[in-house]
Amino acid sequence: MLQEETDTAWCPDWFATFQAAKYLGVAPWELMEHSIYWRDKALIAMTAEAQAQKTLDDARGQKPK
Repeated sequence: MLQEETDTAWCPDWFATFQAAKYLGVAPWELMEHSIYWRDKALIAMTAEAQAQKTLDDARGQKPK
């Protein structure tokens, strides 16, 4: 939480860019040279994959990873 106490989750503004870059296999500064479209699509794909994995895990009765 970066030295902040809150009742809700918080992340810095750069976190989404770092996660999208990691997912796409590029450096964050390289991703920032392109349209925000690609960051948003990477985040959407990450969310979809996580939801699909949860659905599979729930169907198999497994605990989340």
